[in-house]
Amino acid sequence: MSTKALQEIEQGEALLLENARLKQEKPFERKLYIV
Repeated sequence: MSTKALQEIEQGEALLLENARLKQEKPFERKLYIV
């Protein structure tokens, strides 16, 4: 895999973790983070 692909995967995982954290903290706002 290329470095760029690895970076994109890491960014995707970071976004998933951030979205999960936001859902736990503000479940009533989670619709704002789901596209």
